[in-house]
Amino acid sequence: MSSISIYETSLTRSIKFWILLILQTPSIFCSIFVLHHMFISRTQRHLLANHVVIVMLIVCFLSVITDLSITLNFLQDGIVHVSSSSFCYFWMYIDYVLYANGMLLMTWASIERHILVFASQYFRLSRQKFYGHYIPIIICLVYPFIFYIYTIFFYPCDQIFDYQQVLCGSPCFKRTTFLLNAYDMFIHSVLPCIIIVAFSFALLIRVVRHKRRIQGQTFSRRKQRRMVVQLLSIACLYIIMNAPPFIVIGIQVFLSKTFAATERNLYLFYLYYFLTLFLPFVCLGSVRHLRSKIVSLLRTMKCHCLVRSSRVAVIHVDRLSIQDHDNDKKVVRKGRHRYERPSKLHADLALKHSRKHEHHQAESRKITYSKFVSNMVQLHNYYRARHSASPLTISQRLNYIAQKYAEYLAATSKFEHSGNRFENESLGENLYMQWISHGKVPVSAREATKSWYDEIELYSFKRPYYSEETGHFTQMVWKSTQKIGIGVALSADEREVYIVANYYPAGNIINPGYFEKNVLPAKY
Repeated sequence: MSSISIYETSLTRSIKFWILLILQTPSIFCSIFVLHHMFISRTQRHLLANHVVIVMLIVCFLSVITDLSITLNFLQDGIVHVSSSSFCYFWMYIDYVLYANGMLLMTWASIERHILVFASQYFRLSRQKFYGHYIPIIICLVYPFIFYIYTIFFYPCDQIFDYQQVLCGSPCFKRTTFLLNAYDMFIHSVLPCIIIVAFSFALLIRVVRHKRRIQGQTFSRRKQRRMVVQLLSIACLYIIMNAPPFIVIGIQVFLSKTFAATERNLYLFYLYYFLTLFLPFVCLGSVRHLRSKIVSLLRTMKCHCLVRSSRVAVIHVDRLSIQDHDNDKKVVRKGRHRYERPSKLHADLALKHSRKHEHHQAESRKITYSKFVSNMVQLHNYYRARHSASPLTISQRLNYIAQKYAEYLAATSKFEHSGNRFENESLGENLYMQWISHGKVPVSAREATKSWYDEIELYSFKRPYYSEETGHFTQMVWKSTQKIGIGVALSADEREVYIVANYYPAGNIINPGYFEKNVLPAKY
């Protein structure tokens, strides 16, 4: 009989059972929530940094609804209720496979994030993405399935099941062969943890150093910060949940074989389940505009909750280029207004005053829009002149297209490209969104154009190519572009502003030689 059977009591089982059970349902709902918002957003689905996170969430979700559910059933009475070898093989297999999947995926995520943050040009082509991005993820998923099919089902050893132990005991290969057991422990547990720790700290150090070299480039810092925080938060969870068992195992191997043996079997073994339970909550940070989406979900469920805004105004800025994949969807926030009914005596007077007021507002909006468009075009032409590009001319048709799409974005709180066409050709398109938590959002043509142009610091004129990090800048100064249309719109609560710039002919053409001819170095 194992040490678990000797020291396990109904009290220890009950504590673990209730803690895991209480966390299971919220974790399942959180996984569904995060996966739902990642899948419905085309940009989130296409963002390379999210692919491995999505797969990890699916793996953990499967672990929570299958492996954890069987474990909870075991903890309830301290016995495997389905006392058959086929069930024990299944339980043992999915536990080992899903754990290895999670560790290998996190290991690859730690390595790949360096490429995505600092060398995204290596994933520009479809062939590069397939071999450098998708193939490693597929290997992380398929390899454990093959390895444990052999070691658990076909390895020549006598498997003995103990129905009073979690997982019905351990696979027989771990008892009969030292080399295979050491390989399993090192490749699927120890080495991944070492790589996760090393590459996570290296990423943090590289970001700090890179940030100092690009002071003032808010977009680059913001994009890097999102990807780095996403990875480091998940990496910290993996390290916290895996470090205690490995420390105990190390002490047992090199110092004392009996050190914390009981605690390891009774408690440290279950830290893996906490990892799968907490991962969806950590990944909530990947859901942008989380608060508004939660409020929308509560409204949908008819939960009338009062959400009070902070008194301090916090500005959040996003930008999007013609082929930029860093956009997101955001749920509409419609405010409710209550108006007093005017008395019958003053009804006519109020109506006349209202018409005059509406006419004055319409004229004011028209003047403001014309001035904003003029400023945007002047700033565009100022920057284009620095790069030997001819000035752009305003197209009323493009203005109409851009304005209609800006109003659509403001009405729906979405943030994605339109795919609009002009004269049967695709339009170039830069998007800019600014959000403020309290008050009325400022509308600045200078801020929008400067945020796009500032990406010049990340562009290499010696090696001209398209990059998601520089797509706004290259479209602005694209020499072949001749016409521009501008649209600007505020959301209903005036806390969001959406700016759309359409360009014709479109820039950012990735055919050989186009960037060399159309994106020229600055003259001054």
